[in-house]
Amino acid sequence: MQPIRLITPDAIPTGELADWGPAKVPVGSLIARIRGSEHGKRDRVGVWECTPGRWRRQVMEREFAHFLAGRARFIPDHGEPFDIYAGDAVWFPADTTGTWDITETVRKSYVIIGFSPFERMCRAVTQKVSALGRRAFFQLRRAAAR
Repeated sequence: MQPIRLITPDAIPTGELADWGPAKVPVGSLIARIRGSEHGKRDRVGVWECTPGRWRRQVMEREFAHFLAGRARFIPDHGEPFDIYAGDAVWFPADTTGTWDITETVRKSYVIIGFSPFERMCRAVTQKVSALGRRAFFQLRRAAAR
């Protein structure tokens, strides 16, 4: 397999990045625009740029990101909010959920570590078992309340 090299990702003109459209789950009226360039299938590497706006994080896989420009705040659903500045590096474990608040157009280079077929199967089974457990819990609770 050939290594993938991102040559000066901070210097790629915005116009050369593919327009990936608006953030899919915006929070508020300012809808961020996303542009990027991505390589790979399961494991992916690329350059991502986002204009100011506030939106929900969509990536459920593991991600390492090096921020090249801009300023943002990430507000995780579980944990403390933190500010991100050009030069920072962040590891997002799988299933990190939260809200992006981009205050100055951000650009990052990133690596997303995709799930193997076995991991996908285990995650699907775990999610189904959890859902069944929640359903059983609420049914028992409802029966006890009667």
